[in-house]
This record gives sequence, structure tokens and C-alpha cells, in this order.
Amino acid sequence: MASSQLVLITSLLLALAFPPITAYDNVPAKSVEKTAQVVVEGMVYCQSCDNYGSWSLSGAKSIAAAKVSVICKNYMKRTSFYKAFKTDENGYLFAPLDGFKSGTFLS
Repeated sequence: MASSQLVLITSLLLALAFPPITAYDNVPAKSVEKTAQVVVEGMVYCQSCDNYGSWSLSGAKSIAAAKVSVICKNYMKRTSFYKAFKTDENGYLFAPLDGFKSGTFLS
């Protein structure tokens, strides 16, 4: 009787020490593609000639229908994305970069 109890306790301890391995334990986790909407937003101004060479925008006028290009380069300095946009009548630019793919991982 004691030997059968010892075998039972030993087998239970072994079962707890070494959990069963299933086929699912070896399946690599699926990589989740992370996406982000990339947008360039801002105003386009013509700086006053009185403030030439400075960062001052006093006296600056917004530029309507200005053409603005967004150029992204990869680590080898090659153009990886290019798109041109126009400002509205107030010089405001909202440029969604549809189709932009980042070469680095987003976190």
C-alpha cells in the first residue's frame, strides 16, 4: 500500500515538474504589422525683407497656392518617398503622406 502511494506521489510530482509540451509551444508568434498615418501640417510664409537671415516672422505674409514638396530619404540618402502639395488660400498646408513606408520600426 505504501509503495503504491509513493509511486502515485512521485508521478504527480514529475507531472508538475515537467508540464506536457504541445505542438503550439513551438509555433513562432505572428508579427503584427504596425501602421501609422504620417501627415505634414503647417503654414507657408514669405518672410519680410527687413528680417532677412533671421527666424523672425514679424511682417511675414502667408503664401496662397504655394507648391510644397515632401521628400523622404532612406539611410543611403536615396529618395524613398516624394509627393507635392499646394497650400490653401490662407497658406495652410495639410499633407497626408499616403503610401509612405518607414524603413524603421514603429513603436
